[in-house]
Amino acid sequence: MRMSSTITASPLHVFVDVDDTLVRSAGSKRIPIPSVIQHVRDLPKPNVVIDDQRMTEWPRCAFIHPSSCSGRSIDDYRGQFR
Repeated sequence: MRMSSTITASPLHVFVDVDDTLVRSAGSKRIPIPSVIQHVRDLPKPNVVIDDQRMTEWPRCAFIHPSSCSGRSIDDYRGQFR
């Protein structure tokens, strides 16, 4: 009997903080950040936290600052947990 195994990646869940991550506040103005908004559309939801403040107490989570989202992929994030 021949057995084949399929390796499936564990789900990657993402939490995105909205304040000053998707939309910046400058006085009374709210300024959307299009590159982060587009990036978030491609992500599943929380093992990765995209926030402007580090969350060091969360186990098995990666901190990604909004300014470093451009050009990153789901595989880039999964690679941080291997």
